Amino acid sequence: MTYEKKVSICMMIKNEEKNLHRCFESIKPVIDSGLAELIVIDTGSEDRSIEIARQYTEKVYEHPWTNNFSEMRNISISYAKGEWIWIIDADEEIENPKEMIKLFKNDLSKYNTISVKIKNYMKTPVVDKETKYAISNFNRGFRNTVDFEYKGAIHNQPMYKNPILSTNVIFGHYGYIWEDKEFVKKKFDRTAGILKKELEKNPENIYYQFQLAVSYSTLDIEQGLMEISKAYELVKKLPYRERGKYIYVHGTYAKIASENRKHSEIIEICKEGLSITQDYIDLWFLLGISYSAINDYDNAINAFKEYLKCNDRFEKTLLSKDPALTFYYFDDETKELALYNIASIYVKKKEHDIALEYINMMKSSDLKSVAVINLGICENMEYVLSDYFKEIYKEEDIRLKFINTFENQRLTIEQKMIFSNRISDFYSINGEESDSYYLLNLIRIHISNDKPLNEDIIEEVLNLNYNELPYYYGDIIVYIIMNDLPIDSFGYIGSVEQVNEFLKYAINNYENMHEKIIHYLYKNENTEHISNLRYWIVLARHVLLAEEMNYDKHMKLFERYVDNGTCYIKSIYHPNVLKEELIYDVKNDEHRFFLFLLKANKVKEKNMKEYIQYLRKALKVYPMRTGIEILMQEIENDHSQSNPEMELLKKHLKDNINLMIETNMIKEAEELIRQYEEIIPEDVEVLLFKSEIALIKLKQLDGSGILN
Repeated sequence: MTYEKKVSICMMIKNEEKNLHRCFESIKPVIDSGLAELIVIDTGSEDRSIEIARQYTEKVYEHPWTNNFSEMRNISISYAKGEWIWIIDADEEIENPKEMIKLFKNDLSKYNTISVKIKNYMKTPVVDKETKYAISNFNRGFRNTVDFEYKGAIHNQPMYKNPILSTNVIFGHYGYIWEDKEFVKKKFDRTAGILKKELEKNPENIYYQFQLAVSYSTLDIEQGLMEISKAYELVKKLPYRERGKYIYVHGTYAKIASENRKHSEIIEICKEGLSITQDYIDLWFLLGISYSAINDYDNAINAFKEYLKCNDRFEKTLLSKDPALTFYYFDDETKELALYNIASIYVKKKEHDIALEYINMMKSSDLKSVAVINLGICENMEYVLSDYFKEIYKEEDIRLKFINTFENQRLTIEQKMIFSNRISDFYSINGEESDSYYLLNLIRIHISNDKPLNEDIIEEVLNLNYNELPYYYGDIIVYIIMNDLPIDSFGYIGSVEQVNEFLKYAINNYENMHEKIIHYLYKNENTEHISNLRYWIVLARHVLLAEEMNYDKHMKLFERYVDNGTCYIKSIYHPNVLKEELIYDVKNDEHRFFLFLLKANKVKEKNMKEYIQYLRKALKVYPMRTGIEILMQEIENDHSQSNPEMELLKKHLKDNINLMIETNMIKEAEELIRQYEEIIPEDVEVLLFKSEIALIKLKQLDGSGILN
């Protein structure tokens, strides 16, 4: 037989315009080398697939779809004029075409079949980042003989001949990325429909039952588990010595069971599969995960260690070359997970030195950062944190994620201080330029030592880009307050929202913070500049809503808060907005609160009823309960009922409402208030009860009791 080319690359396509350029561009170097021809069979595309294909080859042929994959594949190879037939799908690409060119320049006379490695990507790859993939070996090169063909209506199988040459040619496969749900559904409907028909003819066919389970698992993992268990039962009917041929059923069963969190099933299936072959790497990993999930740590460690041993030898095993198998857990990401799990278990067992050994085997990554932190916050292991920080310092993305993960731990100030001192030493000893995190740790050290920073450092701190800094930079606010820096220092931080976040952090992490804020507020109580008023109000609000002061102190601060608040809104809103009560043109509820108090103060001396109405409006928009109670107390006597019996009834009902609130019977209190207001509307004290309930609900939403 005379051949025109060394290799014929054969494809069949339908509506693949999204994939074709990627695929063809990967093939182009092989074609340009003069070794190959490209043959494309289109089975009824309605998009630009044919147009795109003709940009790369003249050999584009149209054939109607026969509902049989092998028939269409055989049509494509019937056009082949090369010594070798090379099969590739539109959702694949050759990742190393130079390796393929090198391959076909060699003497291949000893072989009839060529296998390649397929990376089945689980999600869309991101440039410069490791992407999760499953690995498999498939026969894709076949000597072009008269009798070579494909068989099988669905999962077309090549009738290949030995001997087989295993190569390092790598295909990237994108067909397992199930991000397009509509595409997945169409693919399922097409494939599952054919499989079900085939199973009606041959219900004992293990391969078809297995493929039906795989199809279901892309849409419905519970149904997928049911279907794979049927395939497994068919395998169990076979003599033990024949089960190894269907070992892929064990692997897929364990994987789908893992997605369903059926840990007992996984353990049973994995142990049985590993009794058939110790080289099935997926089973070792899933066995470790399942033992870990049920807290059987000794068996989990053993399984993960066996996984690592298997990982080292895997590419030399016969099983790794089996084209019937796809391996989902033979990649760098899974190896890192195994190391992480071993380290995590040793941390739980308080065997810290062994945990560190396995952490040190990991590559620098976000996962390693978590492992380091879990170990580093253990007693006497703090040095691990700073050592790792030095290791990743030049890798900015990993370093920033490590910092975020560390700062989000529930750490004591003492734990943070140990780390802060080590970080400060690292920057100083290594002559690194100061950055925001270095400055934050300097701030923490000086707060702890109660010593002021020099002015140059303070200037650096204040000139940080606060829009990019997370909440845990709230130590800076603590430093400003404790060292009585001018209130205009808050202007460097910027938005009220950012100051709020920093304040919540400060209050939650430092003792007696409210007292320190009160001291700072009175040192700056005469501030008049509009921007400074904004920050004074924010600080005062946090203290007032916490309700930790005695009555007199609360009254004094609240009065100043109202004065500054009304002064502030008069400065930033047009007079008509305030005069006409255009509350929907007012920025937030706190400003509406000030607006109503401003209006209340204007009518207080001439219209007490209207004054009370404005106080009620203020409470409805902002639950500053104790402060309004102070204002109400002044007029309570003027609005009491003269009827003694009515007064007794009111007192009885109010006592009950108060008791319900104190015992956290909020729903019952609200119902009694509703009944009370049907008898006596617009009662000042009941209005205060409603405000108190609103504040309780607010605190339940935000444990700090501080508004966002």
